[in-house]
Amino acid sequence: MNYARRCALQSTCPTSTEQQQLYRALASVMTAVISSAPSHMS
Repeated sequence: MNYARRCALQSTCPTSTEQQQLYRALASVMTAVISSAPSHMS
């Protein structure tokens, strides 16, 4: 379902590629923060 939504957004939004890159970067940063959070807390 998400994949279909992405395809629809890609076909309609001209800046979908930029948004995808931004979301990917944000997701990678969030995963890095989450993975390093326990070590920082303890």
